[in-house]
Amino acid sequence: MCAARRALPLSNRDVLMNLSSLSVRTGVYKSISHPMYVGLVLALCGSALVLGNKPALGTVLVLVPFLALRAYAETRA
Repeated sequence: MCAARRALPLSNRDVLMNLSSLSVRTGVYKSISHPMYVGLVLALCGSALVLGNKPALGTVLVLVPFLALRAYAETRA
C-alpha cells in the first residue's frame, strides 16, 4: 500500500481528479493495477492467520469479490 501511494503523483489534498487523464505505469503499478486492494487483502489475511481467527478469514473471502468488482468498475471509469 505504501509503494502504491509513493508511485502516485498526487498530494493528499488532490481528492477530486479526472481519472481518465491519469495513467500510472511505473513502480508497483507495472504489475498490479490496484495494489491498495491487494495490500488490504494480504494484511487482513495475515492478521487473521496470526490471530488464529477462522471467521476473519471467512470475512476476507466475502470481501475479495466486492473489491474485485470495485477494481473492475474503477478500471472501466
